[in-house]
Amino acid sequence: MAIVEMKPPQVVLLACGSFNPPTIMHLRMFVYYIFKHFLVELARDYLHRVGKHTVIGGMLSPVHDDYGKKDLVNADHRRQMLKRALETSTWLHLSSWESTQNSWQRTRQVLNYHQFEVDKTLEESKLHQKQGSRLKSPFSWLLKTAALAANGNGFEPVKVKLLCGADLLESFHIPGLWSDEDVKEIVGGFGLVVITRHGSDAAQAIYKSDLLTKYEGNIDIVTEWITGDISSTKIRRCIRRGESVKYLVPDSVIEYIHSNALFSPSIPSSARPISDGETSHIVADESGGGASCAKKPRTAGSSRSSAGRVQPRGTTAGRRRKSRRGGGGRRRAAT
Repeated sequence: MAIVEMKPPQVVLLACGSFNPPTIMHLRMFVYYIFKHFLVELARDYLHRVGKHTVIGGMLSPVHDDYGKKDLVNADHRRQMLKRALETSTWLHLSSWESTQNSWQRTRQVLNYHQFEVDKTLEESKLHQKQGSRLKSPFSWLLKTAALAANGNGFEPVKVKLLCGADLLESFHIPGLWSDEDVKEIVGGFGLVVITRHGSDAAQAIYKSDLLTKYEGNIDIVTEWITGDISSTKIRRCIRRGESVKYLVPDSVIEYIHSNALFSPSIPSSARPISDGETSHIVADESGGGASCAKKPRTAGSSRSSAGRVQPRGTTAGRRRKSRRGGGGRRRAAT
């Protein structure tokens, strides 16, 4: 009897955050040549090495403006910064859906949308192949990577998983911050790839929760051995103080920040983005160093995702915070 080798399931990793601005620590997710391993690259290498998944793509989804975080520049700017940060990547992509909705979206809703679009793209591609036409979709990049992973044997199902930091995992323990239904769907239905630094105890965070323990098999823990202490909060503070952020933020993002006077106390951060065709007289600082600013204290009930600071969506405590501003639900965003 012939032994049939089972292929590991194909996975797309989704990282949510504010990316305000994208930093080199965020770029640990996609700029492999700057450090030896980066967040998404590290996750992909780990999942491939253990043979559990084949990672065929990654997406970064900036939070909606309704998140209301202090110093959060508008979504147009954050999308433009991410586009520039990702322009050298061949497998990571900006997802604009979350930030272009009419209101803030819960993590569970964002995951549901991306899984639906991934499934639809793969299904519709079959029809277009028969008709000899080309599929037009924001997820059309998926077709090439999925086909390569399948080795010409047709498209396999693709699962979306949430990529996050250990702080998000630990935030599940904060009373009223997450609903059990959301945790069940996010962890049990989609799954987590948790990047944790040496010294943190993600296993204990799982053990302390009956719900997380139940879905422990759907949580992959990846230790990041190369660490750094760069945050968007520090970057914004340094920019306000006129300190250099070179080598901490991609050059293309630094240029965009200066061209649009972002994070400057004298010019509103909601100002219209300068288009690629326009010329600016402001030049990014080319000197090194700069990130000497102290870390901003974390507020009660907050936690950090793979991309930075986090506040979970759709929870009782979060809805109370949002209602004070006259809105609906609440969710996390990363600095």
